Amino acid sequence: MLAENLKTILDPKVLVKSDSDSITTLEQKDVMKVEITQMPPDAVTTDLDNIGSLSGVKDGDWKKICDYLIVCRNGNESIAILVELKKNLRDDKKGQEQLRRSLPLLKYLHFICRIESYRKPSEALKVRYFLIGEKNSERLDKQRVRSNPRIDKEHYRNIDVYTFVGNRISFDKLIS
Repeated sequence: MLAENLKTILDPKVLVKSDSDSITTLEQKDVMKVEITQMPPDAVTTDLDNIGSLSGVKDGDWKKICDYLIVCRNGNESIAILVELKKNLRDDKKGQEQLRRSLPLLKYLHFICRIESYRKPSEALKVRYFLIGEKNSERLDKQRVRSNPRIDKEHYRNIDVYTFVGNRISFDKLIS
């Protein structure tokens, strides 16, 4: 339900269109590009850089948010995936902090959608945080080539952040 409502309330210019039937490309200029494969047709991808922030809030760390929001329905719940793209992931607490600070914006959008659809909070919202990088560090990249790239999980403050190194990942890996 959240995904459908986001299409209603958001300006089309902040929505990311799929490249083909099931591939969506997330891109941050001069940083990296990642393809999300096997995207469900009802998933909504939002470029959070184009949404902006509250104009009355002073500049500071509290205004730093992640790059993308992907929302879809999974059974009786909505899943929201906050995605931050980085060139390299080595000791990147900045990316983790951007993910953590994006939750208020997600909750704001969720509540607007609930108000718009006159619904009570019956639909559960599951949130996942993903940090995706092109490589692990700026130094010589000695990563093994794997047919099934690994997804790591790290607890950062009060959230679990999943990290992935690569430029192509299936949607199933983002939600599992």
